Formats: sequence, C-alpha cells, structure tokens
Amino acid sequence: MMLLLTGPPGVGKTTLVKRTVLKFRHHIRCSGFITEEVIAESGDRVGFDIHTLEGRVVQLARKGMSEGPRVGDYRVDVSSLVHVAVPAMTDPDAELLVVDEIGLMELTAPVFREAVLMLLDDPRPTLGTIRLRREPFCDRIKSHVGTEVIEVTPENRDELVEMLAIRLIDEVIPQ
Repeated sequence: MMLLLTGPPGVGKTTLVKRTVLKFRHHIRCSGFITEEVIAESGDRVGFDIHTLEGRVVQLARKGMSEGPRVGDYRVDVSSLVHVAVPAMTDPDAELLVVDEIGLMELTAPVFREAVLMLLDDPRPTLGTIRLRREPFCDRIKSHVGTEVIEVTPENRDELVEMLAIRLIDEVIPQ
C-alpha cells in the first residue's frame, strides 16, 4: 500500500507526514526521508535539505550552486539523492517507508525514479508526498493500482494525522 499526500505548496504535507510518523515511530521501524526548506537569516528560502528518519541531514538543492540539474531557481545535488535518500527509502529492515517527496527535484535522479517504481511492488506500506501538478512520472505513480492519493487542504490536514496513523499501523501490525 502506498499512501501519497498531495496538495499545493505550503499546505502542510511535510508537517502531516512528520506528525503521522511521530504517532508510531517507537512501535514500528520506519525509514525514509523528509524534505525541509532551508531559510536564510533574511527570511528568504535558499534551498532544501534531506532529513533521514535516522537523523542524517544533507543538502538537496540550493540557489547559487554552480553544478547539478536546474529546477526553477535551484540546482539539485543528485549525489545526496543517490547516496542518502534512496538508501533510506529502500532500507530492507524497515517496516514502513517514508518518501517526502516525489517531485521535480527528486526526479532529476534516475536512481530515485527506479527506487520509487520498486516501492510500487514492495509489500511494505509507504507514506509519501507527491507533486500536485501534472507530470508524466508522477501521474504514473498516482494512477498505479495499490496507490491511494489523498489531497491535503487546510481544512482536512489535522484530522488526517490520526486516520493515516491508524491505517499504516493496521497495515504493519494486522489486528
């Protein structure tokens, strides 16, 4: 089962994933990553970091980098995806996998795309976020049998925490 949260930027998808994982993190072995904004002292967003659930933090993208694929104003550090994000989201010992997010920056790494496709057939549950706007790879993932896409809104995001936690716990620990 793959539960994917979608919605416009800033609606609270990442916060929802973090709050959900906190509900059962001490009872279920989780692995994966969260993508966090990097804000400068000026208050401007200057990039994004990958935070693994195991506590590792690496740069995903930055404004002003000279190398890496360009996505908007940012350059993506593909090696962080290859060496940190993909191993975290495919940990063979995890009972639940977390992928925040399946978006344009992450899709610049072919190995990331391959790992997402492998998760579609993985029997373990996956909780993730995915781009709202149309994109061929993301559309393929969203329409795959066994994938459920939930749109996050300011109105439903708080009530989704409990529902997601219950569904994922039931998937890992059948009653």
